[in-house]
Amino acid sequence: MRTMLRTGLALSIAQALSFNALAQTPDVRPAGSDTYQWSGELVSFDSTANTATVKARIVDQDAAAEAKTFKVGDRVLLQWSGYDVYADAIRRVMPYTESRNANDRFLLPVELASNETPNQYLTFRLRMPAASASALKSVKPGEWITVTSSHKAVRETDAVVSARPYVTTSTPSTD
Repeated sequence: MRTMLRTGLALSIAQALSFNALAQTPDVRPAGSDTYQWSGELVSFDSTANTATVKARIVDQDAAAEAKTFKVGDRVLLQWSGYDVYADAIRRVMPYTESRNANDRFLLPVELASNETPNQYLTFRLRMPAASASALKSVKPGEWITVTSSHKAVRETDAVVSARPYVTTSTPSTD
């Protein structure tokens, strides 16, 4: 019985210490809590218009069916499946409305590039900030990008905060 009590007390102390260390760990959120990150495959990048065509995963057949109700070229809102600052896949495809975009989280205004959803992927076009153009020029079609988007963009032009290659490479120094 004493051994069980000592073991239980030791575990409680260890848990408290690990929780305290976790609470003191600095927050490593991407660009602040008002943004979230998602990734997709770059189809093309138009550096003149600063627009990217991207393919991203959709959650299920319901989202695929919603996409088919729109025409290519329609402005739509993508609702991402995500938590806090990370999004994983597109959960819904909805008609674009500015009021909804400004009030809900994980919504991204885009132009539908295709309403077909092969292999559970949706293709759409969106504006990229001019500051991200140089980083996106180095990405080849078929490679992935990571995009940081605003949770509550007031305007469509504010929806994307930044974009970069999904994988960054660096050259080793020759010291």
